[in-house]
Amino acid sequence: MTAGVMAGRCRFGPEAGRGRLAQVIATRGGMAAPEAPFVIEHREALVYMLCEAAELEHAIMCQYLFAAFSL
Repeated sequence: MTAGVMAGRCRFGPEAGRGRLAQVIATRGGMAAPEAPFVIEHREALVYMLCEAAELEHAIMCQYLFAAFSL
């Protein structure tokens, strides 16, 4: 592609941020409401949550590795 074609697709300056995604975000009220902080008070609960997070990370890593090696 030439630089002219690429320049036609990219938006810079005052017209930037007026695309379809910007319109959808504006109609839905902008930014999401902040969530309450997630507090873990006991050590057992912390260990449980860390184990759950490790299992999730491992499952996602396996999917990424499968996708990478199947190309």
